[in-house]
Amino acid sequence: MQTNRAKAFKAIEKRIRRGSSPYPAAPVELLLREVTTFEPLFQTRSPSEDESETHIRKLHRAIKCRRGKPLDPVQVFWVGDAWVCIDGHHRLKAYKRAVGAGHWQESQPVPVTVFEGTLLDASAAGGAENGKDRLPMRDREREDHAWSFVILDAEQKVSKKETAEKTGVGTATIGNMRRVLAFFREQKPMHDPADFSWRQAQHLERFGEERETGNAEERRRQDVERYARLLKSSFKDAFTRDASLLVAVVREAYSEEYLPILSRALAATLPENEEEASREPAEALTGDF
Repeated sequence: MQTNRAKAFKAIEKRIRRGSSPYPAAPVELLLREVTTFEPLFQTRSPSEDESETHIRKLHRAIKCRRGKPLDPVQVFWVGDAWVCIDGHHRLKAYKRAVGAGHWQESQPVPVTVFEGTLLDASAAGGAENGKDRLPMRDREREDHAWSFVILDAEQKVSKKETAEKTGVGTATIGNMRRVLAFFREQKPMHDPADFSWRQAQHLERFGEERETGNAEERRRQDVERYARLLKSSFKDAFTRDASLLVAVVREAYSEEYLPILSRALAATLPENEEEASREPAEALTGDF
């Protein structure tokens, strides 16, 4: 949900109003302890725990192999009393892990770039184009990131074109989001649009009812992605080269009785015009290996 992000935005706004000016000159490097994080607002990606851990390990290995040479700069933003990371959260975690392992010195600064702009702009910066040290954003993450930006920019101070550039979605999508936001104001004043993901908000605007299955669908999608990553990391392309191997592995792991169930489930996921072509492989599920 976007509610926490909206609250986080207001909290940071307060800190900026009450805070002081930053250093006389924008730093090009900072110590790890000088960089704070505020993920509810500035972490636009939401990888699974496994995906996040894999990426941190990869970055940690890179730090170790570079022997003192840093990763890409972490992007920071002044919030009145501290430098906050707006892009590079996994890099920071990798540096801290490297310190614990003796591959990076705590007294050694890390390179940073200072984001110059408004808080609203900074909230969008983390969703910019993916760099080599960043995890890619999924379509839903990018959509929800853009949706939260549109909500925060309720007065539409930023043009559609500029909003699209900042968030990585099309201008037509931004136009749709603004229309849906207007729908909430005019027809659903008791609903907070920040309580809805973009797809849930669309559903409410189109059909006049909340999409109750959203959380279940999201959990299933995350499960599928997690298991798919585990399958690929463990077996690479072995099953694409020999589908019968997958069947044999399933039989060995789950027993013979499970194969007809798998066959029916597989057939049910195929379009009708592919059923005939898939019949022979599906029937092979109960063959001998």
